[in-house]
Amino acid sequence: MTAQMTTIWQSAKPKPKPTTDHERHELFMDFVNQTLVSKAPWLIHLLDSANATVVAGPGQFMFSTQVAEGVWHEVPEISKLIDMVPWAEDHETTQ
Repeated sequence: MTAQMTTIWQSAKPKPKPTTDHERHELFMDFVNQTLVSKAPWLIHLLDSANATVVAGPGQFMFSTQVAEGVWHEVPEISKLIDMVPWAEDHETTQ
């Protein structure tokens, strides 16, 4: 008798690794958006209402509004959730 094990990822097809900056941008912004939707959906509406400019990067999420142009506000609660990119580089092991 043999045990058969499955995971939630078994049926998921692997996504191709992004090769261009545009693909990396799209994939990372999708990752940031999914994080916001799941952890702070209210923040999306707030940023949209304020017509904010957002800068996001690995471990970095900040915004500026037209009311205080040039003043950037970091959101550390989100920054710590996006501290890595959702793909592996050639020299890294895919998790």
